Amino acid sequence: MQRGLVGWLGGLGGLCLLGCGGGERDGLPITAVPPISASVGREVSIPLAVPVSTADARDRAGGSVDWDWRSLTLPDLPNRLRRPTLTAYTLGRAVWRWTPVATDQGPQEIEFIAHLPQSHLSGQLVLSFVVDSGIGSAVFREPVGEGTTLDLRREECAHVAIVVESSLSARVELSLGGDPPATARLVPQGDTTGELVFCPSPEQIAADTIYPFVLQAQDDRQTIQKTYVIVLRRAL
Repeated sequence: MQRGLVGWLGGLGGLCLLGCGGGERDGLPITAVPPISASVGREVSIPLAVPVSTADARDRAGGSVDWDWRSLTLPDLPNRLRRPTLTAYTLGRAVWRWTPVATDQGPQEIEFIAHLPQSHLSGQLVLSFVVDSGIGSAVFREPVGEGTTLDLRREECAHVAIVVESSLSARVELSLGGDPPATARLVPQGDTTGELVFCPSPEQIAADTIYPFVLQAQDDRQTIQKTYVIVLRRAL
């Protein structure tokens, strides 16, 4: 399995290890957005994706993806009471979430596995990152939770308030990571606040109902990320 530097890819706006970590060997490349930073006590969110066409996604059997993961550096991680979670979404997407504890500090490697049952294609991807102590790190105070629903019968746009707290800087720079939808924008409103505005186009409404976003905040020390999902409830 190849490991190497990460580089930007299209689609979900993910990152892929050099050679896609073995995905090309098995016929199923995996893209991912690895954490810019990881700290003790702060949730790490890693969006994942494999190429699944909209037509295949409409066919439940053709669009289903079986996801799995394992830690190459922390063998006990899957058996912990507060172990990581891996949530699958539509169009071949998923998000892996984990909150490190003090004993997890240092270099970590996580392997992700994706399998398409109907086509029998599989792929693997190994991501490497370092968990630090988290002292003096910035945190997202808002939005709270993992996502929200945009009811298109009542509103045309989602408005998500963003609030960041940093002990090192009185001002942070907010942005959207990866490759967000063209109709989404992040509007700064203060030194540590902003708003995510997403007004899905008719084409986006027809293509999918779940849109993950990567919120980013940069202070004088580091850049932190938070994955937030907007679910569309279509008008009847």
